[in-house]
Amino acid sequence: MPYPMNNNASSHQHLKVGSTYLLEQLNEDDFFQLGRRKGRVLNVDSGSVLVRWSAHEETDWEGNKEKRKAYIQRIALQTEVKYIDNE
Repeated sequence: MPYPMNNNASSHQHLKVGSTYLLEQLNEDDFFQLGRRKGRVLNVDSGSVLVRWSAHEETDWEGNKEKRKAYIQRIALQTEVKYIDNE
């Protein structure tokens, strides 16, 4: 008799748009928001997650607007993010 499926496994978890999750709970190609920045999960490793941040406009403390290009960064699995629709 096969082993029962683990209902807590990430592949069986239904994520709710707008809810907060740890990055380790998201799958590759899922989109999320952290503060004002939006990103996409590229790869989930054993200790970190590779993400691609979307290009965005940022205003510094003097009120100057700067356009930030998209970039790739590795961040911690335990980072809390808001799950958003794939754009």
